[in-house]
Amino acid sequence: MRRALKLALRFAAALLVALLLVELVMRAAGLRLPARGPDNFLPLLEDVSEAEAPGLEKRLIPNAQGEVLYPGRDAAEDRRVLYRVNALGFRDREYAHEKPAGVRRVVLLGDSVTYGTGVDLKDSLPKQLERELREVCAGQTVEVLNFGVYAYNTRQEVALLEHRALAFAPDVVLLVATVTDASGWGVAEDAELSWQASWMRRLGLRSGVWEEQALEKADWRIRSMNRLRRISVLVDFAANRAHGALQSGILEGSFKRDWMDGTPGRTLIRESLEQLKRLGARHGFTAHVVMYPTLTKLGPGYPYHFPTAKLRGECEQLGIPFTDLLPPLLGQDARALQAHQHDRHPNATCHRLVAAWLARELRALWCGG
Repeated sequence: MRRALKLALRFAAALLVALLLVELVMRAAGLRLPARGPDNFLPLLEDVSEAEAPGLEKRLIPNAQGEVLYPGRDAAEDRRVLYRVNALGFRDREYAHEKPAGVRRVVLLGDSVTYGTGVDLKDSLPKQLERELREVCAGQTVEVLNFGVYAYNTRQEVALLEHRALAFAPDVVLLVATVTDASGWGVAEDAELSWQASWMRRLGLRSGVWEEQALEKADWRIRSMNRLRRISVLVDFAANRAHGALQSGILEGSFKRDWMDGTPGRTLIRESLEQLKRLGARHGFTAHVVMYPTLTKLGPGYPYHFPTAKLRGECEQLGIPFTDLLPPLLGQDARALQAHQHDRHPNATCHRLVAAWLARELRALWCGG
């Protein structure tokens, strides 16, 4: 018994020394994560009545603007992103409704990914795609208009096209879908019953370290974990990774249920794509749908092939061209492509990879043959 106790004590002491060494190395290497994520909830949207614009619900407020702080590991690494809405109600430079002679216009519809949450306007997908198209479409002037709106769904995107974007006479309309498009439409919420959610509650895990005022009403486990994370870089790093893995498991299961046949979200998408096709036939633009991948496990284990296959099937049945944007990101480190350690929106590098690949793949469509 004594011998076993001595071995256990030696093992515990060795483990403690090893952990202390890891802690010191991580501190010396500057591996502490930013304590918190950005607060992206800006008041840039206004309500729209159903009578004025059916299906739209909300729209960006013309000339509204706001700035969001993206915290770094210290104040010197902080960055700020300015979100400015133009006079016509979308995040872009000013445009005349009348299309200039010789110009080929592309309208991008989408949610926060297209809108450019986490990046400056010049680094958003629409603006990077515009630069890429001007290179591959030599001799043509191409304009790519950013009609992405954060928190939008497919029905709102098509409604925005009908009530606002069609006035700009687009030649091509590109609908940028994401895995969230089928979510939140009456599908049973049982994520809180999952084993991942249970362990997140037991361990008091969150993505980052909470501010003191936010902890006043928090569970004791969250408060305890928060204190440990403030003290130890190693604990903070491990807690962040554990939270990310558990949260990803919850989302994977939830999104798969949302995209099942017959769910309200799938019905919404189908009806929206049918309306997109009708508008294209009526107004003479070419419609195209792409699926922007979720930034997690960008390799053989990518977990969202199922939603992509379902969306591809919907488009094929309706005769709408479809492109999966996963190929240019395969093999990449997903965390290196995120806007922030606590924000999985794509960063400028991610948008550049996607835009360059998409422009080359679809050059004939964008450049008019």
